[in-house]
Amino acid sequence: MLVRQYRYPVDEALWELPAGRRDEGEPPEAAAQRELQEEIGHRADDLEQIAFFYTTPGFCDEAMHVFRATRLVAAAAKGDEDERLEVRAFPLRELEAMIARGEIREGKTLVALLLESRRSR
Repeated sequence: MLVRQYRYPVDEALWELPAGRRDEGEPPEAAAQRELQEEIGHRADDLEQIAFFYTTPGFCDEAMHVFRATRLVAAAAKGDEDERLEVRAFPLRELEAMIARGEIREGKTLVALLLESRRSR
């Protein structure tokens, strides 16, 4: 499942994985569950970390934890009131085609989807 939201720095709406900042002292897994609930209205019965990387180590120390979330169950969405999100489920083949057409351009999403594509072969 991806979310599409407008990003002011690039002046366009982008398809992305659900994501967000970790709260102080919050474990990455808890943050992932919270973001799933806030952005897509689901929780994952299974979370598996598939990547950890620094987004731009020449510029900042931002670190990214990427999880595969499976066995999703509905949970009340608690998103920010000013967030305007479009949520949609895609089959992996369609996501691969979107990457090839340049329709997915956000870094963490590209990393995660390319890793998932490689895993599923």
